[in-house]
Amino acid sequence: MSVIEWNDSYAVGLPEIDEHHRHLLSLFDKTYQLFLEKKHRSELEEVIDELINYATYHFAVEERLMAEYRYPQRSAHQQLHASFIDRITTQQLDFYSGRTTLALELVVMLRDWILNHILEADRAFAVQIHACEPAPAEETESNQAVGVVITL
Repeated sequence: MSVIEWNDSYAVGLPEIDEHHRHLLSLFDKTYQLFLEKKHRSELEEVIDELINYATYHFAVEERLMAEYRYPQRSAHQQLHASFIDRITTQQLDFYSGRTTLALELVVMLRDWILNHILEADRAFAVQIHACEPAPAEETESNQAVGVVITL
């Protein structure tokens, strides 16, 4: 049984972004299931790596769209992404080093961040995209986000 089932209330109306969100929710669910089943540390590390790497890829796609559509809150939205990656990577390093275990607190933080981010920040961003035309390519090429994949 999934802890978070995708439903249309999570859709922002951008097919690529909605598919990314579905995948992020499925990765979160996989993390949660492994946590509940008290699976071996290596299985948890693998899914946490995948979750962080996919989130980083997803954020790069969103940030490219923000540049393309000249989203006025782009900087603030990018800061939300950077803050999440910093926070989760710190927790990842603590888990890998053995300083902490995968705790319910981390699982709850992931769930809350993903859902709140989709329902608030990403929905606001999608509204802007639906209302605007993209900027000419030469205006956005130099401002595109570069995705970083983090694997420990």
